Amino acid sequence: MKKIPVKTHVITESDDIVQLAVESLKEQALDGDIIVISSKVVSISQGLVKPFDELKITGLARFLSKFVTKPLSGEGLGRVEKMQGAIDEAGALRILFAAIIGGIGKMMGIHGWFYRVAGRRAGAIDGADGVRAKTVGPYNRVLIFAPVKGDEVCEKVKAGLGKKVEIAIIDANDYGDVDVWGQTDGLDAEFVENACADNFLGQRLEQTPLGIIRP
Repeated sequence: MKKIPVKTHVITESDDIVQLAVESLKEQALDGDIIVISSKVVSISQGLVKPFDELKITGLARFLSKFVTKPLSGEGLGRVEKMQGAIDEAGALRILFAAIIGGIGKMMGIHGWFYRVAGRRAGAIDGADGVRAKTVGPYNRVLIFAPVKGDEVCEKVKAGLGKKVEIAIIDANDYGDVDVWGQTDGLDAEFVENACADNFLGQRLEQTPLGIIRP
């Protein structure tokens, strides 16, 4: 199996992610390939980004963020900005209920209940740590929310390429966690999750939000 990261410019809200993916991949993609697209650039192109400076941090966010167990893959909702983003995304009542259930789970020695109740979209909120050496600007102090209409984006990219390929929108990290946020009908999601467990698109300054998996 061959994996080919594809470099692009720094993607912004002004980019059409479908057009960009087609233009970037049309010369390299072959029939039988699986194309993977970082969920973050899809979200960025959809305008699902909020700078830290525009967040109105509530007392509830400050309080609850202190009690969330931080996952191995980052700070999660233990970072106050991400917690506020989760409240904005899912609503204060749902996040408060998630915190209560999560607390009960902790007392029983079970972790992860908070994220299950808060919901997949709340748990997927990404927030940079402010260090430019780790994150491409201007995204070093922003929240990036999960993309929407992922399947539709994938089908449009496939149609634009005009080749017998399958497409997936993925969120991967350096700890082997891979979530699929959109896919074409013929995609084997489990295969993609396993193939992308090494996070070959990169996590920092690589600027390779597109990739080709050639089985």
